[in-house]
Amino acid sequence: MPTYKYKCKKCENVFEKNHSMSEHLTDCEYCDTIESLVRVPFSIATTYKDGKVGKVVNEHIQEAKKDLEEEKMKIKEQEY
Repeated sequence: MPTYKYKCKKCENVFEKNHSMSEHLTDCEYCDTIESLVRVPFSIATTYKDGKVGKVVNEHIQEAKKDLEEEKMKIKEQEY
């Protein structure tokens, strides 16, 4: 079951709950307020079995390194 993070609009308590994707909590169990919960987006950590990042990320890193090297060469060639 997925984990969801909720925040109460009244007591501002933030907590995580495991439940099915079709379920959506609305009532705060801490302050007993009805219809006060909002789902808070949060990222999850993912790991890869081989420890490598995705192809798109790898390509971006290589392009950024190339751009950085080109910029360094331009700066070195400038006269002060």
